[in-house]
Amino acid sequence: MDPAAITGHGYKVTFGDSIETVTAEGDTILDISFTLVDTTENDTLYHNQQLSDDSGDNLPVVDGFRLTVQNTPTGVEFIGWTNVMEDTSTFDWRTESRRPDLVPSGQAYGNVIETFDDFRITIDTTSSGGLEAGWWDLFQGVWGNELGFDSTIQLPLKVEIITDTLNPVDISDHTILGEFYMDAPWEEYRKYYYSPLGWDLEPGGAGFTPGSPGWYELHIDILILSDEDNSGNYLYLLTNNSPDVYVNADGDSVFQDAITPSHGDQFTITTYKPFQQKISYAFSTTAGQFTNVGNSLDSIRVVPDPYVVTNVWEMSEFGKKLKFKNLPDECTIKIYTLVGEHIATVQHDSDVGYEFWDMRTRNDQFIAPGVYLYHAETQDGDEALGRFLVIK
Repeated sequence: MDPAAITGHGYKVTFGDSIETVTAEGDTILDISFTLVDTTENDTLYHNQQLSDDSGDNLPVVDGFRLTVQNTPTGVEFIGWTNVMEDTSTFDWRTESRRPDLVPSGQAYGNVIETFDDFRITIDTTSSGGLEAGWWDLFQGVWGNELGFDSTIQLPLKVEIITDTLNPVDISDHTILGEFYMDAPWEEYRKYYYSPLGWDLEPGGAGFTPGSPGWYELHIDILILSDEDNSGNYLYLLTNNSPDVYVNADGDSVFQDAITPSHGDQFTITTYKPFQQKISYAFSTTAGQFTNVGNSLDSIRVVPDPYVVTNVWEMSEFGKKLKFKNLPDECTIKIYTLVGEHIATVQHDSDVGYEFWDMRTRNDQFIAPGVYLYHAETQDGDEALGRFLVIK
């Protein structure tokens, strides 16, 4: 905003308590605030300041600059298979329910994203690979051992947090498989609403929830990704591995070439990173340095001066020429008589540093002996005035 006021100091932005903010529509909402500190002078410039509005210019100018502090949405920014060894798998992994209308009432799970981290899941089908996931009944909220069977299950996966892409964190040991346990016969009841207990990579296998029209995908298997046990930092990944032929929620038959994930395939989830109280930003400015470059035409010279009709350049009527030297790359030179009559213009547009004039007027006549004036000017506004003499 004001280069002359830039200090060259260091600064730190932190985020704090929510404050009431009025939106462009006139609604009052609670939004996070921020504080700006000059760390060089240990001076607080903003304290619990509201964020930038849509105009981007509501924050006051400080130290010659204006910050623009605008938040991002929450939730998933990208989700999908990002590294595929063979054909891309048809195994459907998502965070949004196919029945979002039933999520608010709790009849379906979806959009459970209590994290700002990024995740990568790698398929690992080696005998020594994979992970031991905790098995959790989403109906009753209990571990498997409380229902009389194992509380863990082997999954052919490796799960990492990759928010810091250079330093991924293996969180495989904290992965949970959430299923819906119902103590009822499979053939007579469960297969119409739930998946078989367990989870695998086979299309139509233990990771497939066939359901029935009206109930399709309400109770599918869910991978719960978390950075530690019972953490408040987690994400629900809904999974359903449909076979070549299945019936969708509308009761229609769907035909596809179901593809199993391959060893080494990777699935990535990245989230938006809104401001948080645990996050801070540091930056510094560079104080403006202004140099007086002077007039680019200060060194302009005319040679020869005086110009004698018998000089070495004048070997014929075609050899008459005067040289303007020490020129910038571009300038315009106008030549006048002593009484101010404009008689010629010389355009210079090259980096050779000089330009010749054939000593002819605008009427294509050779100039007479006498004193002449010139005015040189650049596009940047630099100017120079001078004179030269032509004698016999």
